[in-house]
Amino acid sequence: MAELERTARKIRKSTRAADIVLPPCMNALYDAMTEDGMADEEEEYTVTIDNPEKTERLMDSLERLLPCKAAFEERGWQHLMKEGKVPRGATPSVTIEKLSYSGDYGGILCHLAEHSLVCSLTHLRFTPAFSLYRDVTAYQKHRVKKLKKQAA
Repeated sequence: MAELERTARKIRKSTRAADIVLPPCMNALYDAMTEDGMADEEEEYTVTIDNPEKTERLMDSLERLLPCKAAFEERGWQHLMKEGKVPRGATPSVTIEKLSYSGDYGGILCHLAEHSLVCSLTHLRFTPAFSLYRDVTAYQKHRVKKLKKQAA
């Protein structure tokens, strides 16, 4: 619960993630914390999954290349079609127009031009010809490994 509280605080306070829509449970949690005085606005948030310096460098490098093309991973794309978030038969090729960061909650978030979607960078795939291919895949592998370890 403490991790969820810190994540809610970080997302709400983040200027880079100002337009992220939080799930209702996190909105309610944050609102309850601030009303009851539980939320300390000055408390520093510690990232436990991503390396802050490496992540910031990767975001800066990616932002210089925006807009850029990527492809949604197949399983996630199928899930979005099933949920009706994207039309059936739509191509998983997407254009990243903007980035934001949501801490442990979602890592680097990609704002996609198509279908008004925001997704984690870990759900996107790039071609080996993409100039930051190695950096992005290293970030994705590291994040997935940490998330699996955290879930165990």
